[in-house]
Amino acid sequence: LVYCRNLLTHVARPVEVLRGMWDAVRPAGVIAVEDADFGGCFSYPPNDGFAFWLERYQLVVERNGGDPLSGRKLLSRFAEAGVPEPELRAVQRVDADGEAKTVPYSTLDATADAMISAGVATAEEIATALESLARFAADPSSVRGSPLMFQAFSRRVG
Repeated sequence: LVYCRNLLTHVARPVEVLRGMWDAVRPAGVIAVEDADFGGCFSYPPNDGFAFWLERYQLVVERNGGDPLSGRKLLSRFAEAGVPEPELRAVQRVDADGEAKTVPYSTLDATADAMISAGVATAEEIATALESLARFAADPSSVRGSPLMFQAFSRRVG
């Protein structure tokens, strides 16, 4: 098994990475890739902090050579890398409570310096968004949808 999760969204040449992964798959082995697609994220009710995090995080990923919509491109990238007949699925986690509901908050907090360095946000904007995200996470009637997670896999024939 050759496997990666949420890697391709952060690399500049994902097809080259897939080719290398496929080369490492032995006969009867499997390549399995899970990658995010931030186009599927949502919050309900709409939240300014969530919208800020979603927009600015995607900008930082793009400015660092990644692709925040990578998941939806897995099928074509597998084909371009020479991986035959991949199966494709998409799943999405939706949270109304618990720690997972705070992931946008913790991600924004962890990437704040990168956003400031990339010039896509100020410290003040980030602080305001974090306050909004904290209120959102504490609201028992709010719901957040994580990025769509695309899953692609294929088996190397004997």
